[in-house]
Amino acid sequence: MKLGLDYIRDDKSVLTVGATTRLQTFLDSGFADEDGLEAVGDALREIRPVQVRNVATIGGEICISVPIVDLPTALLACGARIRILSSNNEERSLELEDFYIDAFLTKLKYGEIVKEVAIPKKMSSDREHSAFVKFGRTAYDFNLVNAAVSLAVKDEGRVSSIRTFLGGIRRTPVRATNFEEKLLGKRIDEKTVIEAAKDAFEKEKLLPSVHGSADYKMAILPIALRDCILKAYQRSTR
Repeated sequence: MKLGLDYIRDDKSVLTVGATTRLQTFLDSGFADEDGLEAVGDALREIRPVQVRNVATIGGEICISVPIVDLPTALLACGARIRILSSNNEERSLELEDFYIDAFLTKLKYGEIVKEVAIPKKMSSDREHSAFVKFGRTAYDFNLVNAAVSLAVKDEGRVSSIRTFLGGIRRTPVRATNFEEKLLGKRIDEKTVIEAAKDAFEKEKLLPSVHGSADYKMAILPIALRDCILKAYQRSTR
């Protein structure tokens, strides 16, 4: 906490957040609710109670590497990168998508820490928006399943690009590429999303937990994706 990594920097094209920035500080800044970054704001609000957000940090959420946390899924959907600092003052940059290896295991080397996370900002002409949805036993509980999406809508309301990540179904967050392919070029409605989710995951084996079996997670996954996609889609077409 004394390394000077508590900061939020906005250079118009990239939002950079220091690793020891507290979650509530980030949420209060308003940057996480800007167009295209809404999934991050959604995820921050799902981390409850506020007492947790007042002490938990961005770096802690990223580095814990467990399937029950929420913020990494949203950051992944928004295309975040991280900057890593070593004990001999060397730095390297890494896509957050390439950071996770397994539960509790990341690509941090001995003597390294995460210095900051950089989130690309969307241009107003892109009509790209994002959303995050979480399913847990209670509003204050860890997730059973969470979903985050960033999508752009063009050509009479059809999806022109989509980036979807899921948490809680594997030991690390995963990108739902098969699901994305089924929605590209489509106009979005409830039936289209649920059918795409069922088709994309019908042969998958999800990670069970003490709070929810694999079968239960499979049952709620299409609902999480439906709510998440529709939320982002409505933001993109308003």
